[in-house]
Amino acid sequence: MSRTSRAWRSMSGLVLAVFLASSCAGGAQSPTAAGIVAPAPRTSPSADAYTCASVQALLGHLAVTTVHWSPTQHPFDQAVAAQIRSTSVDLQKQLQKVRTVAVLRAVSSSAKAFNAVAAAMSLKERAQVSRAITASQVAYHKLKKACGA
Repeated sequence: MSRTSRAWRSMSGLVLAVFLASSCAGGAQSPTAAGIVAPAPRTSPSADAYTCASVQALLGHLAVTTVHWSPTQHPFDQAVAAQIRSTSVDLQKQLQKVRTVAVLRAVSSSAKAFNAVAAAMSLKERAQVSRAITASQVAYHKLKKACGA
């Protein structure tokens, strides 16, 4: 089994575990000025294969470091919140390397969603943690779709 598949499967396992425990549309281009040709929209996910692999590795690392965390038993674990926040920051750093709109939106959405989970955990608001986890699951599914996994 390839490393890429394992990373996605590990993250899928984390998302499924979180889901069980706590239970891109394109934009329009603006018109261009006369005589100026707009660049072709960048929408091929294969253009972001390296970025997608990097993101998969980050999420796989998060899955490994949070494997024993239970959002129902320990929803405010600050060590886990720190790991999730760190992953969010690392995802934001990946945005500089993204070449396609779909992957840009998916990575950005995932970074924001993971940051929201960490913030909710820090606030010790159980309902907020649950909503943020749900939002992170949605973002993760969009990321998988954008990266072609």
